[in-house]
Amino acid sequence: MMRAFGYSQKECFKSILGVYRPMSYIGFAIGTVYQYALLRIMVDIGFKDIDGIPVYRFDVPAMLISLAVFIIAYEALMLAYSNKIKKISIKEIMIS
Repeated sequence: MMRAFGYSQKECFKSILGVYRPMSYIGFAIGTVYQYALLRIMVDIGFKDIDGIPVYRFDVPAMLISLAVFIIAYEALMLAYSNKIKKISIKEIMIS
């Protein structure tokens, strides 16, 4: 509908899909902290009576790799959806 009013593809993308970008990165950070806390509690409290359980430490290189993969996958999806929005004709929008 925004394209029917003369907005550019970039403006449509920013207003429709771009607003989710900060929330997705915040979600990644919160999820990382949450997962670390759960694993730490499970290892420290749940298995404290069992011998031979190693000390659980945060793996920064693995987190950076998963962050990079997340960013690449997320941005690829956003690009795909942006292209999908670009291919919708104004006539098709007005009919629906």
